[in-house]
Amino acid sequence: MPAANYNFVIEQGSAFKITFLYTDETGNPVDIRDYCVLMQWLTNFGTSYTFSNRYTGDEYDFQANSDGTIVLQIPARITNTYTFDSFVYDLDLQEPREQYPGGGLTTYRLSTGNVGIVKRNIPTTLPDCANISASINNLAKSCDSECNNLDVYSIIYTGSGLNIPDNSSITDTISINDTRLIDNVEIAINGLNHTNPQDLTFILAPPSGNKILLSANSKIPNYKPGFSFMFSNRALPNIYLNNVISGGLCQIKDKRETINYNNESLISTTNGLIGASATGNWNLIIVDSDAGDIGSIDSWKLIITYIP
Repeated sequence: MPAANYNFVIEQGSAFKITFLYTDETGNPVDIRDYCVLMQWLTNFGTSYTFSNRYTGDEYDFQANSDGTIVLQIPARITNTYTFDSFVYDLDLQEPREQYPGGGLTTYRLSTGNVGIVKRNIPTTLPDCANISASINNLAKSCDSECNNLDVYSIIYTGSGLNIPDNSSITDTISINDTRLIDNVEIAINGLNHTNPQDLTFILAPPSGNKILLSANSKIPNYKPGFSFMFSNRALPNIYLNNVISGGLCQIKDKRETINYNNESLISTTNGLIGASATGNWNLIIVDSDAGDIGSIDSWKLIITYIP
């Protein structure tokens, strides 16, 4: 399952606390005391920070609990030292046991996002008795559309599972009635199962404008049954479908010189959707371009961030 997107802020010089909740597919919290949980930051200055529930010290407290909660707390004396303006983060969880012999420890990316640092107007060191804290709670398990907002302006819309016919194409539609304007669009493919995934082409047809060629005939060396990924401009610049890990983010790679779809003009970016209305039918088209194999996806998701 591709990671959820959640953005928040940290107030410089204030105690900080954030809580994530990890649940199973039925919504029940998972006991994650034996799991390894990591949160990694990369600041706008290029500095990296790593937080782990295996750490014991006084710089932060990071807990993975029996009720499925993941709680990060940073004291005010530490946030008061933050001189950077913002950072991006990843929250990862690793299971303690293999799901099957030789499969390795399963790792999930639960959440990613952007974080701003709210600076003080007057730099100061507060006395210990000043109990100022910023406390933000987030249910960061990947959500269906009922989950509504991941942050104030982002909504997940969930499409159907699809059986991919051999040497043919299949289309599924998500209808959106929201009249707000688009700030960003991401597309997640969940649970891909196909004997030869490089046969496949993924195309997004928005309500207006040209179709977007997301990927075409890409080899996926990391592929295994149930592979999931998200096309996102938040992915690192050199991460594409041919080197993304399951559950990760990847950029759209321009393959228009090798792909033709119904003699239509295709584009290779979602940037043209910025400022447009989300209202209408959004179609995911999957094309199998070679005979001999069939496949399926469990679902697909459209993550739209709206302009404030």
